[in-house]
Amino acid sequence: MPPGVLRPFYRDIVSAGYLTRSDDGVLELTERGQAEADKLVAAWKAWLMGELRDWLSVHEVTPAQAAEVEAALGRITPRLIREAEAGQAPVAAVASGARQA
Repeated sequence: MPPGVLRPFYRDIVSAGYLTRSDDGVLELTERGQAEADKLVAAWKAWLMGELRDWLSVHEVTPAQAAEVEAALGRITPRLIREAEAGQAPVAAVASGARQA
């Protein structure tokens, strides 16, 4: 995709206060942007835990083990989101595997 296609989008989210742009063009999340990113990660993690709920129950996972699963999802969810945004196949495999479990 040509860089010019996304410039208006990034300009708008900088104007909305979600990102800052340094003099050399590097974009960084603001506190507001980080809060929104955290909401997205939490929503994905909640969805994944929901997808695993029956599997965890069938396998008699203890609350401590379920907490470990949830913590692991917290660590991998940002990567899954990045891969989904990039259209990479691993997310599709993970998501479809979770539904089939």
